[in-house]
Amino acid sequence: MSEAADDQSPAQARARVSAVIPTRNRKELLRRVLHALQAQTVRSEIICVDDGSTDGTAAMLGAEFPQVRTLRREVSRGPAAARNAGARAATGEFLLTLDDDCVLTTTDAIERTLELFDRPEIAGVTLPFVNVRLDRRITTAAPQAGGTFVTTDYYAGMVILRRDNFLQAGGYREPFFMHHEEADLAIRLLDKRRFIRNGFQALIDHHESPVRDRLKLWRLGAQNAVLFAIYNVPWPWFPIHLGSTIVKTLVYAWRRDGAVPVVQGFCAAIPIARRTLGLRAPVRSRTYLAFRTLKNGGHLPLDCMQELLGHG
Repeated sequence: MSEAADDQSPAQARARVSAVIPTRNRKELLRRVLHALQAQTVRSEIICVDDGSTDGTAAMLGAEFPQVRTLRREVSRGPAAARNAGARAATGEFLLTLDDDCVLTTTDAIERTLELFDRPEIAGVTLPFVNVRLDRRITTAAPQAGGTFVTTDYYAGMVILRRDNFLQAGGYREPFFMHHEEADLAIRLLDKRRFIRNGFQALIDHHESPVRDRLKLWRLGAQNAVLFAIYNVPWPWFPIHLGSTIVKTLVYAWRRDGAVPVVQGFCAAIPIARRTLGLRAPVRSRTYLAFRTLKNGGHLPLDCMQELLGHG
């Protein structure tokens, strides 16, 4: 694998926000994403991580978006690794991590989201979105206007994060490749008393691919659920959590004809866990229990979460 980066201009270095966009073989959608990003009222340093594209993405970026900084990889390492690479290369105080099928719908989407970083313990804010090819339901928005609600259920391609919080927490764990890496980061941030806040109203049109590799998602979901437990869950909760995760995931998948790839995912987690056992860093028991409460509730007021975590 080789990776190359274009030089960064002094103008880019002055940007408050660094937009990091992993991309692979979606140059037409990527073009729309970049045009919407360039129309924002807040100017961003833009970093595209070309994760092994073979459709001419690199040529399109060079010809049409010469001001965009590009990190190129010949072999795909997945969105988690791509976001980490972009975060390390970025210079902004904030990271907008945006998927290459997510189009900002208003010119002040970034500006509005930055206003919600009104407390130092807010490490990230979601950009609520609509899956436009499916329905008009708004996802990851706060349940009511005016409140400060926090969540573990966010999407890595539709969020703004404080870059220092992201890097201090270790970024995304790359063995996940993709799928469920968000909860893994969220629990580590919670252990540092840092929170992902829900944004307000729809700010992104998500053009989800109508042809998704369902079997791959089943495999990765099962694999990463096991890795999450191994990396994060403390004793005495670890065996209970792991056993419950395996049973619930398998039952859910069985009812939806996904049992085979789920079992494959469980098996795939074993050699990965052996190779990466050094990543195990269990959170405090109080953090784990607060995380479970938040996960089950979907979102809770920030003050409530702070009480659950305590002051230790």
